[in-house]
Amino acid sequence: MKAMTRAALVAVLALIASLLIAPAGAAQLPAAAPAGTISGTITSTADLPDGVLEARVSLLRKDANGRFVLENMYTRIVGERYTIPVPAANTYRVDVELDEWGVSTAGPSAPVVVQHGQAVTGVDIVLEPEPRISGRISMEDFDLDSLDRDRTLLVQALANVEGAWKPVGSVDRLTFGDPALRIHRDGTFTLAVERPTTRVRLKFFQPHCGDGSDPFCDMGLAPEVSTTFWDGTASGASTVEVASDIDLAAGSVEGKDVAMRRAQRLRFTAEPTITGNPVPGHVLTAQPGTYQPAPTGMTYTWTAAAPPGYRSYKVVGTGSTFRVPATFANHAVRLTVQPLRPGFETPILSTSTTIKAPSRLAVKARAGRRTATATLTVAAEVKRDRLDGKASIYAKGKRIKTVRVKDGRATIKISKQKKGKRTYTVRFSGNAYATSSTKSVRIAIR
Repeated sequence: MKAMTRAALVAVLALIASLLIAPAGAAQLPAAAPAGTISGTITSTADLPDGVLEARVSLLRKDANGRFVLENMYTRIVGERYTIPVPAANTYRVDVELDEWGVSTAGPSAPVVVQHGQAVTGVDIVLEPEPRISGRISMEDFDLDSLDRDRTLLVQALANVEGAWKPVGSVDRLTFGDPALRIHRDGTFTLAVERPTTRVRLKFFQPHCGDGSDPFCDMGLAPEVSTTFWDGTASGASTVEVASDIDLAAGSVEGKDVAMRRAQRLRFTAEPTITGNPVPGHVLTAQPGTYQPAPTGMTYTWTAAAPPGYRSYKVVGTGSTFRVPATFANHAVRLTVQPLRPGFETPILSTSTTIKAPSRLAVKARAGRRTATATLTVAAEVKRDRLDGKASIYAKGKRIKTVRVKDGRATIKISKQKKGKRTYTVRFSGNAYATSSTKSVRIAIR
């Protein structure tokens, strides 16, 4: 009996599911078939584990401007054949990346023309070893295990790209790839440098919070060790500008040794703040905080992110002030400051605010016998459920009554008013998302 009941229940559930998934008369649409495919092999001239490493395979499509843009991304096993679909007849490129193993392709892959319905084969990708730099870090008054575990030591290769120093390879104490590519406990290190770079400078440092460090490390702490750049001497250089180049044109190099020591650290005694009205068109001013000992300079960086999600912050200004653009309503704006003092490692701190959207107030008034009713609606470039606050009504500058605004709406009823026409002013208080606003209305009290 129980088996029959259970079978009947399963049948009913299956019927309901079929009705939900495929209503009567509705045809099931098949998934769009690819216009063609590209296939080949992914191999490496380096000694890599066979059949277990997953490479990132990017399909790049040639656009109308002749540039190759990302169409889709896949994972495929190194050492095996791969096949990837293409959505339409076009010219494509296949790029393959394998993180943390110090290998890459010698250059961009050749363009592949795919006609509709065509299966292009023989697009083979070969990963070759990248040039490596190795050396030893001598620790004068610390050891690696004594450092804050949330901010590990880093060795970073920097290349001068259009006048700016960009990272093109780095290692720390951990690796999820080639076990040689890391900083070992005895201070020896090896890192791989991305192609096609042939000239770099080496930076040895402990990152600030949020800059390659554990997301839970304490904000506002300066690095424990002095940032050092390789210059061929035991003590190293203090800035990248006076560091020495490392030439990789002939391949890997060794013996890039450097000595590191604990740093003098500048500490904050008061955190930075932002002053000013956070409204489009207004100027925000950075209050950098206070530090011990006092800094000799300060850098300011303003970044902003748009809703929803505020995921991607972009630099929008530098300097101690920032004028909010007209289009920034409901944006998040972050101020990041770093004090400067020669011979000291300094903290990086940040604070943020949300730019309020200008609000607009509409008021409809209805007069009664010695009474009046004002119905108001608040509008702004934010969701209506963020338009809560308070609204007040005034006559001749004197507040008569205050009510709560919910979802941008409120009704104010006033009584004991003198007969006659007079001007009333209704004011919305504003909140964290929208500015205050006022509206005057003429009411003839009976």
